[in-house]
Amino acid sequence: MRFLKYLILGIILSTVPACVAVQEVQKVQEVQEVQETAVTWSKGDKVAAFYICKTEKDIMEVALADVKGGHILRQSIFKKTMTRDCLSLNPPLGFTVQNVIGSYVDSNKKETSILALSVPDTEEIAGYVISIGKPINTKALSY
Repeated sequence: MRFLKYLILGIILSTVPACVAVQEVQKVQEVQEVQETAVTWSKGDKVAAFYICKTEKDIMEVALADVKGGHILRQSIFKKTMTRDCLSLNPPLGFTVQNVIGSYVDSNKKETSILALSVPDTEEIAGYVISIGKPINTKALSY
């Protein structure tokens, strides 16, 4: 009988840390969601890109594939990389945002922006990327 009491007590105590761990994981996920929605893009922001397309048309095709789903996105990225319309940069390189072309909601229901980038200290557009985040509403910022 005594063994049974200790066994039940041991089972109950072993589940307590798991419950606390689940609560901590949920808190971390909530913080990550808040951080992702807090990302905004505007002209002059710095960004590190690991995948960049040469033309606006190419990045628009990648963005359309991103809306449709992960498998289609992977196919589009592979095709664009093989045709050298888009490049994979390893390690990622630093760029400056020259223009926010637009935004959309991707297949994972996250706000995503299409950005035109330039090499730092120049105005000439070097390429186009998609990035999690939304453009800053310039009307809200004007006085």
